Amino acid sequence: MNNHGKPKKNPALNLTSSLASMSEEEINRLYGLDPVFEAGRDPRLVSIDQSITVRCPYCREKFETAIDISAGTQSYVEDCQICCSPIEITLKIELGELIEYDVQRSQ
Repeated sequence: MNNHGKPKKNPALNLTSSLASMSEEEINRLYGLDPVFEAGRDPRLVSIDQSITVRCPYCREKFETAIDISAGTQSYVEDCQICCSPIEITLKIELGELIEYDVQRSQ
């Protein structure tokens, strides 16, 4: 309590309402958050969520699967959506663009 018999206001309690009224840029500046930037590409123009059509090397059926190009060139195992067999998908990504991809049986 302060000298006048009233409880002292805690400025931290107003933080939530203060943040709600701030713009994204103001919040980033307040917390020292910098946007991610890679030379040679404008991050505002890059879509990280894409999909590709693959043919399963086991059952030979085609299906569409989502890919995330934000991690760059990568290789991962995903189960076929038709026969559930494990397939290895390799993505070659340059400057935020899918250049090529390969699908093969997982070992």
